[in-house]
Amino acid sequence: MILSMTGYGRGEVNKSGMEIIAEARSLNNRFLELSIRFPKDYSKLEPEIKEIVKRYASRGRINLAITLKSDLELPSNSYRIDSVLAQKYLKMFRAVIAENQLSPEIKLSDLIGLPHVWVQADEAANLDDIWPLLKEAIELSLEDLYAMRKKEGEELAHDLRQRLVLLEKNLDEIEQISKQQSAIEFKKMNERLQNLIPSEKIEPGRLEMEIAMLADRVDVTEECIRFRSHTKIFLETMDGTEPGGRRLNFVLQEMNREANTIGAKANNAEIARLVIQIKEELEKIREQVQNIE
Repeated sequence: MILSMTGYGRGEVNKSGMEIIAEARSLNNRFLELSIRFPKDYSKLEPEIKEIVKRYASRGRINLAITLKSDLELPSNSYRIDSVLAQKYLKMFRAVIAENQLSPEIKLSDLIGLPHVWVQADEAANLDDIWPLLKEAIELSLEDLYAMRKKEGEELAHDLRQRLVLLEKNLDEIEQISKQQSAIEFKKMNERLQNLIPSEKIEPGRLEMEIAMLADRVDVTEECIRFRSHTKIFLETMDGTEPGGRRLNFVLQEMNREANTIGAKANNAEIARLVIQIKEELEKIREQVQNIE
């Protein structure tokens, strides 16, 4: 299965006087990394959120932003001021004032408007109430994200298949040229020997053995067979049910190794040109595979 590692998804839930918006963005990454931005009061829910994300992605950097709004009138004892944090803010203010020789008046309103100074008085009860709605919004955003990644993955797969067809055509040409190469090399060697040694002194058996060795050195049939085998594995991985980005990258390395061997063995300018084209396409494929989960 081909899934892109980049995408965006949004989930929104409006129930029981609560509005929850979850936005999920994913980027390329070798492993699965999750970054969650949501109110500090709900940090205890992070392990549960990570488990949900793992159901939708196995690789990539997932950035999840959660916004919560409530239309309900909260009871007077539902929030309290974090006095420890407020004192830390106050200490920092005073240090800045002293360092810069300022004389501003610090008001209570300056403190209570700072991040996380207000905290839930009964956090546990609030989490139990909010979690079903929060979970629904997160799952909606991840489903939306998955749909986008799947669509982009289908486009990537289409492009990769076209490039593999080009590789197959180049490989066909290389095989055709390679079949003729042995005969050409035999003729060249025979002509050289006749120019250097009288024909009656040439041992036919020894000449055939030398030619066979030469033909083996320039023959790239085995490399072409292995290259096609790697191409088959590449396509099977693309059509599989599991994310195959890592495997595709490994197969590409093997294909590139075979292309290098073909270029080194074949003493032919046209084959060298075709090998360069193959390596150019392999590099383009490699860039695309970096985007695949």
